[in-house]
Amino acid sequence: MAKLGIDLGTSNSAAALVFDVDESKPFTVEPIEGAYLEDLVFPSYVAFDTKGEISAAGLNAKERFAERGRSDLVVRHFKRLIGRPFDYVVKQISQKNPAFYEFKDRIKRSKDGSVLLTIGGKDISVVEIASHLLRKVVEDSQTFAQKWGEQIDSAVVTLPAGFDDSQRQDTIEAAKLAGLEGIEITVIEEPTAAAVARGLVGMEGKIMVVDVGAGTTDVIIGYMERTQYGPHLTMTGRDCDDVLGGIDMDNLILDHICKIDTGSPKLEDILPELQTDQRLRLMGRIEEAKIVTSRHGEASVSINLSLGGARPKRIQVPLDEATLTEIVEPIIVGEKVNNHNKGIKPVVERALLKAAGGNLSTVPKVVSEIEWLILIGGPCRMRCLHQMLKDVFKCNANIVVQIDNIDRTDRLIKEAVAHGAALSQIKGIEVTNSVPHTVSIFHQSGLTPVIATGTPYARGQGTDRSVSLPATKGSNLIWILSQKDSQPAREWSMHSHIINVPHEGKMKVNLTWGEGGVETDKASVEGCGLPTNISFPHVSNKTTLGTELEGRHKWYLSIAKDLRRLMEIAREPLVRWLVTQGATVTEAERQTDELLKVSELDLKKCDDINVDTEGYLTDEDIDIAGRLGYLEMRQQAMIERGLVSARAAEVLDRVILPLLIDQTPVTPDELISEANALLNASRNCSECMQFWQQLSQWSHKLELVPNDHGVASATATALGALADCLYEQQVISQEQFNHIQDMCWRFYGGR
Repeated sequence: MAKLGIDLGTSNSAAALVFDVDESKPFTVEPIEGAYLEDLVFPSYVAFDTKGEISAAGLNAKERFAERGRSDLVVRHFKRLIGRPFDYVVKQISQKNPAFYEFKDRIKRSKDGSVLLTIGGKDISVVEIASHLLRKVVEDSQTFAQKWGEQIDSAVVTLPAGFDDSQRQDTIEAAKLAGLEGIEITVIEEPTAAAVARGLVGMEGKIMVVDVGAGTTDVIIGYMERTQYGPHLTMTGRDCDDVLGGIDMDNLILDHICKIDTGSPKLEDILPELQTDQRLRLMGRIEEAKIVTSRHGEASVSINLSLGGARPKRIQVPLDEATLTEIVEPIIVGEKVNNHNKGIKPVVERALLKAAGGNLSTVPKVVSEIEWLILIGGPCRMRCLHQMLKDVFKCNANIVVQIDNIDRTDRLIKEAVAHGAALSQIKGIEVTNSVPHTVSIFHQSGLTPVIATGTPYARGQGTDRSVSLPATKGSNLIWILSQKDSQPAREWSMHSHIINVPHEGKMKVNLTWGEGGVETDKASVEGCGLPTNISFPHVSNKTTLGTELEGRHKWYLSIAKDLRRLMEIAREPLVRWLVTQGATVTEAERQTDELLKVSELDLKKCDDINVDTEGYLTDEDIDIAGRLGYLEMRQQAMIERGLVSARAAEVLDRVILPLLIDQTPVTPDELISEANALLNASRNCSECMQFWQQLSQWSHKLELVPNDHGVASATATALGALADCLYEQQVISQEQFNHIQDMCWRFYGGR
């Protein structure tokens, strides 16, 4: 039997096999088409036909990418999109972030908030696109294994150390769709895999892995020891940036070409209107020139760009090592971006600081104690990156010598991650990893950390953590999010769950982190009168913290802007309601006048609100929401900016909003009916069976004891959990999902 390791890369992917007959020796899988630029890699390109059907993956797709008029039918760099919310990506494009700009006019928002790419008139998910490349890698690997008379019985796919749980889950989902049916699929972080590969050839002691790919930069620091069972790697420090790599160097090279181009028309002038396929072809040539220069010292960017009916634009720009070094210096050494030091050197320095326990004075000691430096990824062939690392390790002569002796033609720079992924499946190899980002819950009182960054866990086992949160009787909305250090808080991706509890108090939320992120089958809630733990799925992140808060803020502003009209509409139903409470008509009218009393000056303020401009939340606003909760942030933002008076806000919150929002309580009979309908419609969804069984159990109990508030709350929470899972699996529609969420929210509402 054979064990497969796959390095799913942003620009190039690789695969390796380990056979049972000699588990210490990995074999790099050679693509059927052969090597690419002297490396045994699969270019991470997927091609489609004009109907949006898959037509090629790997090198054949890359060759079509270079053809005129075909680039828009080819997708590359999709790893930068995997697991990210559409809200995040589209905002980066609107800000002309070059890391995502190649996807301009090519993406749409899916019903669940993820990214779809439009290709050949068809909208295709990033997970599906990634699965097509992985399928190509798997098929070639199976062919390779069969030459040895073996079959693949397990597989490990690598991912960047900086990926959050949603990115990890989508990577696993893509692997499941890649033709490995019946085979166990797990994941391992790329720098960890590289360390495993090196550890099996005798490397021991303190190590640093610097992994710079096309799209991501990861640095880990740890200790490698050899036990009687095999190598054991323990992580002591890490830092990651999943939007930093060779692609960003390509964009700087493009800027350089624009600056020096003096031809007519100038590239700088035509670039904004350049057809998508022509721009993509140009970026492809830039990438190739950078790779060749990094390996052999010189190359050129040479291409004819079609300008429609006009004469083609000729680009012929030589590129040598000195020029390349000057161009990519901001990526190598770093620069300030949004008050954040962004660059490969800052990532290295932050990892060293974390390994030093946050004590700056201890960093030199950490630097001096590192015994081995492992460089992974194409950009690690660049002399300018070597020089930067020599500056960092100038007091460690051993590491400086290692850097000087690096063979830039060594194929393991590109293949070691795949080797380590295959080797990691051998018995005896142990890895003690650490959580890359703090996993937190955003709720009514703000942000509460659950699993802290740096929390150690054994690979294959994970780590469990729990947190107590304030809860109100009935519906409670929580968001689970990853606090990425490399991103401002507004860009943290997250998703929501509705939790129903029968009593006010403290509810306990339990989460488990594993190599694949927050584990989907182990999240649960308990307390506040719930009879037992209720599990809920950890679905893909749908939006960002900033988008969610700004959306809610703009909705509230739109209601405030319409306060004058809404007060008139509310008058009659409010009088009727007061009469039902025992007031006479005259008393009800008087009480209504008091309840709706707002001065003309305050109403004029509301009339003048500009929802679009005033709806923007500052970083300080986001910080307040994290510390104190959304409602406190909203109050401060509205009143301190003079948008809404305290009295107008009181009328909005106490009178208008309760009338606007349907709070008709859902009855136990309605809950049971909805649960039975959902159970009948989804009994064949194997991915959601755990939550199907859970809802089946609680809805049956509710039929027996319809007045038991604990059982009813458990049923409502279980109903929402199954709906979350089914919607994630595209079993139910957006309309069905919204209907069930509304029912879960209104259960106990108004009682």
